[in-house]
Amino acid sequence: MSIEFINPDAIHQPTGYTHVAKAGTQVFIAGQVAIGRNGEVVGIGDIEAQTRQALANLDDAVKAAGGTRKDIAAIRV
Repeated sequence: MSIEFINPDAIHQPTGYTHVAKAGTQVFIAGQVAIGRNGEVVGIGDIEAQTRQALANLDDAVKAAGGTRKDIAAIRV
């Protein structure tokens, strides 16, 4: 089985890892944090803003793999 590595344009471009790895129908997403598209930390001192950014990054990662939040089977926090 081949593995497709995806770095969505909507999320900052990582160094040394890939945001999404898709193997068949399984998708693995790297931990998402409060980093905006341009690599800046979003919401310093504001946990709600940081949470919104991390979840937006997660949404973009899932979408890049062809899914939605409803397709997520497990999340580790």
